[in-house]
Amino acid sequence: MNKFTSRKFILSILSVISGMAGMIVSENELLNLAVNVILIVIPTIVYTITEGKLDKEAIINTIDRIKAEVDENM
Repeated sequence: MNKFTSRKFILSILSVISGMAGMIVSENELLNLAVNVILIVIPTIVYTITEGKLDKEAIINTIDRIKAEVDENM
């Protein structure tokens, strides 16, 4: 649940919403399409990569703690 209230997630969602809203209200369709696709795609990619790295670090830390506990108990 904490991930859904994180600033990164909220900003990514707001970027997607603003990009989609911009696609609805457009005058220069080609330029507007390009800008709004960037507003939608880049935050999503950055968020996914960042969360993946954080999850990877959390998993590595958990594995290290489990190994340390196993070593202590053996």
